[in-house]
Amino acid sequence: MTTADFLDRAVADPIGLITDLVADAEDELGPEAIRIVVTAVAGGRAKSRRLAEALATRPAVLTDGLSPAPRAVGDLLIELRKAGALAISPSVCADRGKSLRSLQRQGRDWYCSVCVKETTQCAACGNTRRVTFRDRKGLPRCSMCPDHDDRDPVTVIQAVITAIAPGAERDAVAEALRRSAPHRATVPLPRRWDTGARARRPVRCRDRRLVLRRLENQNLTLVTCRQTDLERWMTGDDARHRREAGHFVRWALSQKITRDLSFPAVRWNGPSQAMDDEARWDTARRLLHDHILKPEDRLAGLLLLLYAQWPAAISRLTVDHIEETDGAVRIHFGAVPVDLPGPVAELALQQVAARRSHAVLARTDSPWLFPGGQPGRSISVWAMGERLRELVIRLAETRSTALFQLATELPAAVLARMLGIDITVAVKWQRAAAGDWAAYAAEISRRDSLHNHEVEPATRRPDPRNG
Repeated sequence: MTTADFLDRAVADPIGLITDLVADAEDELGPEAIRIVVTAVAGGRAKSRRLAEALATRPAVLTDGLSPAPRAVGDLLIELRKAGALAISPSVCADRGKSLRSLQRQGRDWYCSVCVKETTQCAACGNTRRVTFRDRKGLPRCSMCPDHDDRDPVTVIQAVITAIAPGAERDAVAEALRRSAPHRATVPLPRRWDTGARARRPVRCRDRRLVLRRLENQNLTLVTCRQTDLERWMTGDDARHRREAGHFVRWALSQKITRDLSFPAVRWNGPSQAMDDEARWDTARRLLHDHILKPEDRLAGLLLLLYAQWPAAISRLTVDHIEETDGAVRIHFGAVPVDLPGPVAELALQQVAARRSHAVLARTDSPWLFPGGQPGRSISVWAMGERLRELVIRLAETRSTALFQLATELPAAVLARMLGIDITVAVKWQRAAAGDWAAYAAEISRRDSLHNHEVEPATRRPDPRNG
């Protein structure tokens, strides 16, 4: 293939191209192991295409590890070495030529941590130290010399605004500043949460705004607010978002921002509405026998209806989660495999054999049971949820009903190991369903004592999963 062909494939199938280029240079790792590493490093569609384009333009970087190259290439080399690749070169420092286990980047070159440490004379203390940041004048500062500014922020902003629009009043500027950033001084967040990813924040911004906006309307802050003020608001007719407010108040207590407030969490005591088990079984029968629907949609719907699996868990299933031994088909949700009844087993085996993506009509070689539109990636949780909603399945209600029913038949320990849920969740559902370990043990003992397994207990309802 020519370079032009490689570049075209970098757009159409970046994961496959990267895997093939690495496999050509590496003999120790198999194609499947390489694909797993590539998929983890490549990320989204745009990043994977840039990575594929860089390797297609200069594949020699896989064996020499030299920059300039995108950071994703250096990360790929490091992860391949961690996976056991021998022919793949580690990333190499552009200055010292040493092999890197982690890299720092300046421009398109890779450096070790020693080479990127810039040392110079601090503009404040005069000592030669590592440059931590630069002040407002662009001069280097060390970590011991912060750039303090004791001026009033409103005065500084007003000076900037009046230079553009003369005549701006200070009160108007102060009010605009308060509306645009009203809570920054009221609730200081730790530095690592200000600059870090949102996923690491212990409380959502929406929860914080709800409480602080209400306090502001009452001319209160977290420091001046008392328990009576909080209870008066939460018991009022206009109180909304009680759960979100509770999250924030408990977080403020844990951070010692306030000491006088209390907002206990409400213990979950089971479902808040009746479980429509008949509708669940009717939908299961429809998916079992309606051959007009797509087989992959029928299988995904049955996994939710019968085994209480969220779309997130369904989308992460691979073909290795399905096993066929001695004529029995099993699926792994947790530590213990679950035997699939005949009709569901047929759909599972059919999906393993076909594995068609919702965006590609032909069969794919993806390891995912439900492939996505991007090569080498599974279907997204959002797309899986939308496909289940198109089957007229209400996700949360259906899963709760299935979990409630299963909790009445199985002890919490078995439920957790079979469905892959946390044991505390299983215990709560068993208590809500009034499940009884003794009844389960007695049922198992009675089944074992029967010689003819075709006889079903009279108390058990017909199971439509068996057609």
